[in-house]
Amino acid sequence: MWVNRVRRVSSAQKMKSLDVGQPVIFDHWVDRASGQSRVKYRDALWDASVAADAAGEIRGEPGETLYVAA
Repeated sequence: MWVNRVRRVSSAQKMKSLDVGQPVIFDHWVDRASGQSRVKYRDALWDASVAADAAGEIRGEPGETLYVAA
């Protein structure tokens, strides 16, 4: 008796992170020149990189609301 096993190729698309689009609260700049900051998200402080095209739009004041892009 011969048994062939066929492996299906998954064509499923990667799911977008559930965090994308969620608000975070700006805490402070770690290094503004490189876009490194600290934000509060889910009641914890996180290291975050501010997108280069958005860095000029952000005032960088504690309490400013930003949104997760990726």
